[in-house]
Amino acid sequence: MSNWAGLQEWARENYTLDNDEESWFGLTVHYSSDGRSQKVIVSHFEYLDQDWAQIRSAICEENEMSPKLALKKNSELGAIGGIGLLDGRYYLFQSVPLEDLSEDEFTVPLNAVAATADTLETNHSGGNDDF
Repeated sequence: MSNWAGLQEWARENYTLDNDEESWFGLTVHYSSDGRSQKVIVSHFEYLDQDWAQIRSAICEENEMSPKLALKKNSELGAIGGIGLLDGRYYLFQSVPLEDLSEDEFTVPLNAVAATADTLETNHSGGNDDF
């Protein structure tokens, strides 16, 4: 998977995609242990003349987490990416370069983003499973 087309084709073969557009796709990660699920969006962008994929998953609405708490949570995430605000909603974001990307270099961050966003969602949206 050395480019966006390769990642998108691999994702089509290995996941059930909820959305499949030219520059992004969406999927839902299901957790059988508690019945929860987490929607994830993967989009393409170019940076420094390289193809990248951004993995993002919603956490909660803007009014459900203070900006100060979001910044504090950012400092606790380590290698899992960062929290950002987009269109009135907090998301967990992580980006990966596509050049020589292995399956694990995609699936590990994908699952880490989904699981971490779901935990944050549970804690900051009254336990809802909206995303």
